[in-house]
Amino acid sequence: MKDVYLLKFFQFPRDGFKTKKITSLEDSLTWLVFIYLVTLLLTVFLLILFKNHQEFAKQILYGLYPCIVILISLKTLRKIGCNFKDALDDWNKNIRYDSILGLKYFAAYFLVSILLDFLGFKPPNIIPGGYSPKIINNIFNPFEIVFVIYVVCLFIPLAEEIFFKRILYVSFRHKMSFLKAFFLSCILFAALHYVNFFPIFLWSLFSYYLYERHKRLPSNIIFHSLANFWGVIHFALLI
Repeated sequence: MKDVYLLKFFQFPRDGFKTKKITSLEDSLTWLVFIYLVTLLLTVFLLILFKNHQEFAKQILYGLYPCIVILISLKTLRKIGCNFKDALDDWNKNIRYDSILGLKYFAAYFLVSILLDFLGFKPPNIIPGGYSPKIINNIFNPFEIVFVIYVVCLFIPLAEEIFFKRILYVSFRHKMSFLKAFFLSCILFAALHYVNFFPIFLWSLFSYYLYERHKRLPSNIIFHSLANFWGVIHFALLI
């Protein structure tokens, strides 16, 4: 009986996403490859251009990356006929429900991350500038606080959730079973953050399950924002 009870948490219908406003799988994958390539080229270009100031180069990259993803996402959603005003009205109407949902999943993720600390796993580094002692020492100065809050904890979660959940994952689910779409999406998202592949993959399990089960993008954005904020604090405290 316990096995049957647990199994129901992983049984989702193939057509679980009823919306007809779906980006084709080919278009979604094309944009995904484009994001990977542009991110890679930007990284190489900025590190060469600012070879003596690599921390600054990484901060620029962190600022440009969500801009690129947001522009691609808005263009793609507009193409398939999404109504942004209706979406925002729905988000505002259900903000309390979405906030509670995001907090519940973050609480579970938080407990798992603490457990991994005890097991000796290193937390993911999402601080712009990497493992530099200078960055760690300055993480709580006014500029870094503003940068981390607006870019790492707000803008990046918004950009990534819209593209990787609403566009890419929904197009996967239109063609695949839950488990195939679920694990493929987790792997692809973690691959974008290849330096932190394992911890990001673990985080993705929570994030994609949240979206599949509740289909509330604002909840995912809130969960992602809280996880990134915790990631910054967590990393800074343990290094």
